[in-house]
Formats: sequence, structure tokens, C-alpha cells
Amino acid sequence: MMTPQGVDVAGHYLISSAYDHGEQYNSTLYIQDIRTNKLVKTVVLQGRPHVGGITYDADHQQLFVCGEYQGTAEIIGIKLKRLLAYDDKSARPIKYDSRTSLGTQSRASFITYHSGILFVGFFNPKSSGYMQHYDVNKKGQIVGAGPLQQLQNQVSVVSTALFKQHTLSKVQGAVFYGGYAFLSQSFGPGPSKLYVFKENLLKESFSERDAVLVLKMPSHLEQISTYQGRMYLIFESSAAAYRKTSQDHVDRILSLDLATLVKEVRHAK
Repeated sequence: MMTPQGVDVAGHYLISSAYDHGEQYNSTLYIQDIRTNKLVKTVVLQGRPHVGGITYDADHQQLFVCGEYQGTAEIIGIKLKRLLAYDDKSARPIKYDSRTSLGTQSRASFITYHSGILFVGFFNPKSSGYMQHYDVNKKGQIVGAGPLQQLQNQVSVVSTALFKQHTLSKVQGAVFYGGYAFLSQSFGPGPSKLYVFKENLLKESFSERDAVLVLKMPSHLEQISTYQGRMYLIFESSAAAYRKTSQDHVDRILSLDLATLVKEVRHAK
């Protein structure tokens, strides 16, 4: 019943997130050795957040995870060294290094870290969604308006967005590479899509008419991420909740060569 959601690479490790569709068990992070694909450990998170996206901040060696606290979007920060030191035999929820409430956002659906900015997206199945930009300071903290309260000896702050961009509907992930922005779109058992736009961090909206290229993808595509010239894609089509209705059954993380993909984009133009 664990349903895959997020994926990113942190150094030598491929990390993915999942939640329990049956709402019995805590959400988790799976850490694999990217060179061997072997599972290193399973990290138990606090509670049952949807964990729609994760992103690695290499500047501060920490993982940001989409969460939820008291009905509002929350971003969880966990240092890589804490993840690697976690004792998965105990199965106790890991302690967080930071928790940041996004006061103007009700749900954190997907996330990506790029050029020192944290992009947090809102998934909307019926109309346009959006991405909000958040500043990350030199200490690796999401800049906020001030302390909100103490949560298990960790300060939670309410953060104010720097900028808001409207997106397509049903967006599950976003990344930037080679002067382009890539947005994954899926909802339901039909084909997913990968939209390609010219990168513009201050673009007011990513609309379908502005797409440079649209690629058909297997169903139930969730988050996308990039690392060392490759794009990583994760799917939920083989999870118990969806495998009977999905048109495809992708039971592994896939990767694409970004240089080849960018060539296709330029050829399409």
C-alpha cells in the first residue's frame, strides 16, 4: 500500500518518498546506493504526510520534504548526515532539523531547489496550479517572518513567498536544466505528459500554449528531478491503489539523458 511520490539524488544516494494509501503506517523515505541500486535503509517520518515531493539542497547538505501541519503546507528539513545515521532497525520516526510552515500555501504538492531558491508547487486537478519561490539563507534555513512556536525543540517559522508563478493543472513536479523548465503532469490512469518551457524564473505563468515541446509519458508520473546530466522519474502506477486501473505498470525509478532530451527540444523548435 506504500505509494511512491518523490525522488531526488543526494550525493551517492538515490532517495524516494512514499505514503501509506491505507493510512495505517507512517510515511517513509527509501535510501538507495545510486551506484549499486541496493537499499541502504528505510527512514520512518513523523506522521503520515503525503510527501508529494523531496529535493536535495547540496549547498547545505540537507533534504527538504513536503509535509503538512495543522491544515497548512509545511517543509521539513533533514540533514543528510542525520538520514545516514538513522537506525532503521528501531523504526522510530526520525527527528527533523527544521520545520517551516508556508503561511500562504495550503498544500505542498511538489518541490525543487534551484539557484539558491526553493520552489514549492500546489497541485490542482481541475484548474491551474502554482509554484511559489522561497529564499534559503546561508545557514540553509527557509527565510521566514519569525518564530511561530516550538515543535519538539525545533523552531517552526511562517515563511513568506518571494514570488508566485501559475502553472498548468495537474502538475506533479518541476525541474530546471540547460535553459529549460520541465513540468510533469498526470492525474488518473491515462498517459502522463512532460512539458518543456524556456526557463524564466520570473515568468508569471507556465501555460500550455507556451510549451516548446510536450512529450507523452507512462501513466501516474509523479516527481521529476535532475542530477549530473540525468532526469529521474518516479511513478505510482504499480502501487496497490492504482495497479488495477493504470494503463502502465512502472515499478521502478527511470532516468533519461538530459543532453539527448535537450537536443530533441531544440530540434522541435
